[in-house]
Amino acid sequence: MDLEKLKTCVHCGLCLEACPTYRILKNEADSPRGRIVLMRGIAENRMKMTSEVFGHLDSCLDCRACETICPAGVSYGELIEQARMETYSTVPGSILNFKVKKIFLTQILGHPTLLKWIGQLLRLYQKSGLQSMIQKTQILKLFPESLQKAETLLPEIPPPSNLTKSKLGISKHSALHQNSGETMKQSPRISLFRGCAAPVLFPQIEQAVIQVLSAAGCEVRAPQNQICCGALLVHSGFQKEALNFIKKNLEVFQKENPDFIVTTAAGCGSWLKECSKFLPEAKRFSEKILDFSELIHYLDFNLSYKPLPMRVVYLDACHLLHAQKIKDEPRQLLQRIPELKLLTPTHPDWCCGSAGIYNLTHSDMAEKLLDEKIKTFIELNPDAISVGNPGCALQIRKGLKERGLKIPILHPAELLQMSLRKESLLHEKLPKRC
Repeated sequence: MDLEKLKTCVHCGLCLEACPTYRILKNEADSPRGRIVLMRGIAENRMKMTSEVFGHLDSCLDCRACETICPAGVSYGELIEQARMETYSTVPGSILNFKVKKIFLTQILGHPTLLKWIGQLLRLYQKSGLQSMIQKTQILKLFPESLQKAETLLPEIPPPSNLTKSKLGISKHSALHQNSGETMKQSPRISLFRGCAAPVLFPQIEQAVIQVLSAAGCEVRAPQNQICCGALLVHSGFQKEALNFIKKNLEVFQKENPDFIVTTAAGCGSWLKECSKFLPEAKRFSEKILDFSELIHYLDFNLSYKPLPMRVVYLDACHLLHAQKIKDEPRQLLQRIPELKLLTPTHPDWCCGSAGIYNLTHSDMAEKLLDEKIKTFIELNPDAISVGNPGCALQIRKGLKERGLKIPILHPAELLQMSLRKESLLHEKLPKRC
């Protein structure tokens, strides 16, 4: 652990109420500055890494809300990930958990073909009626708690998405404005970073992104052989394995040589933008990474948005707001849609408890954060909820379903797509998420 970076914390305490775990537990050891004290103690050999100490470090969601409010500019996300990387496998009693998590994150999420087959098995599980039967008989209670939680998070699995060249967007526009105000002589070439689980669970988001970017004058491609970005690995302390994933993706995207690489998941985009800190050869790759809302905010021009008379709550994904510092762009995009009313809940930046696989590994805390989150916006009775991260969408969908609320959850790209298509505005015809 970088002792000099740990020393940048001045222990002012401004991070306390911004921290989800401290807000719930009111325990100093479960706050950013408290965890930094523990990390310093270990780095300076004044403390030993015990199960109790590691429990406080492991309970962090790595949401990085503390970074947004920190006046000293502490790189907390980097510090907590480094601490996990150096200590995880040494904690008494954690070896089995360490190995199981590593196998899941590397051997499953790192293989798109395997994920596709798993997705189709889950689709069969749902369509055959087996899911309904199992839920009624409560057989799931015989399985590990993490598997039970994973089952409750499952959305309705759609048919597999096959992004062939014929289905991708090829623009007819010849000029487009960039951030600088200069004009490109040709349509920008956009490569879509698909991620791991999103193409299986949310292929409709990819299609929406492709159609909107194409309408905005882009040539859109989805390079073959790309794999998981490795964000879940690095957040869990497996930095070496995460960088191996980056190296494989570098080979794929360097052959494409796009102008921009667009992401639709906040956690993926954050890691892809930051990975060059640890892998210098990825610098040019990282510089091309843009979130969809960030990209279309600058590239969109003269699009004919049709009215969508809807009341929409936009919720900030943690790694979009706190890690990528993207706050206004998604809201400004949605406000371009005529008759769409953007509702502002209290604390739109509070974490929902998803945090990668946190809702599986720390389900009790995740449930408390989810309950806290949903209470901030259900009183507004929105027609839809918009969030720019698939993991958040799964978590919030679960919370709404458990409360009997049928509110669709839509990525900003889906709302823009609906407006451009002038789709039906009847609530019951909106995409079903719950």
